[in-house]
Amino acid sequence: MSVDGRRIARRVSACMRIQVRVADLDPAPHATAVLIYDPADPLMVRLVLDEQEANPWHIGRDLLADGLATHAGFGDVRVWPLSTPDGDVLYVVLATPEDPDYWALLEFPAPEVRRFLNRAYRQVPRGTEANLIDLDWLVARLLTETP
Repeated sequence: MSVDGRRIARRVSACMRIQVRVADLDPAPHATAVLIYDPADPLMVRLVLDEQEANPWHIGRDLLADGLATHAGFGDVRVWPLSTPDGDVLYVVLATPEDPDYWALLEFPAPEVRRFLNRAYRQVPRGTEANLIDLDWLVARLLTETP
């Protein structure tokens, strides 16, 4: 589909609500996490914690997938798998570069993350993401954003 000669991606999203444990607190409380995949932003997954829509985390879709098998990521987002007596989990560390004391360690049920990613990869297979990126829009957005 195109408008004014520009191709527009079909807006079909994968979305999953998951109960996660905030593993860096004792006792570890549960939180609600929502994973959102939008083919209009094909490389990223948005993570919204406890209905904080105004402050989503953006995590690479491939980073989450790689983290289901091994340690992945560095800096703001790191992920790794772990088998526990209660089942397989995916640990996700979220940090902010502005404040090294502000970080969270979240424990996701790995099977649910895997199901979410399978739906996202069915919509946009790995390696085809570049076909959906509107570079003109991306450059305009980068040039107009304020730090």
